[in-house]
Amino acid sequence: EKDDDDSLDDNDIDKSTPGPQPSTPVELLSKQKDLILGGTSLSLLRPRHPLRVKLYDMMYNQTTDKVILFLVLYSTVVLAMKPATLRKSFESSSAEALFYTASELITTILFTVEAACKIIVRGFFGTPRPYISNGWNRLDFLVVVFLWVE
Repeated sequence: EKDDDDSLDDNDIDKSTPGPQPSTPVELLSKQKDLILGGTSLSLLRPRHPLRVKLYDMMYNQTTDKVILFLVLYSTVVLAMKPATLRKSFESSSAEALFYTASELITTILFTVEAACKIIVRGFFGTPRPYISNGWNRLDFLVVVFLWVE
């Protein structure tokens, strides 16, 4: 999933400073990366901290987007297939109940890891492009919280 505030607009490119402005896709991506990694994340990790850079490269690419989309679709299908009787039963030990329980737990853990990685990269708040400033990230965060509360 591409975050709606991850793309550059005219306000992000400082045209008042002398010198060449980013013009190629590679230069624009580098500028975008600098904006997302700006500020100190979680009051601990500076902008070019190796962990933040590595997680940025891992989380902001097409492969990760496809994996997350697959997980969302898989989770939706599993939830839609789950019989109502299993939704209410906490003591069922059938293979079917174990499949649904394991699927839910695995996807919940993976969605939590995704949110945690993005929070480490962007900072939760107080950075130029914090995790919580993006509408999709706010929705993802609420879903993860509700998945754990359930």
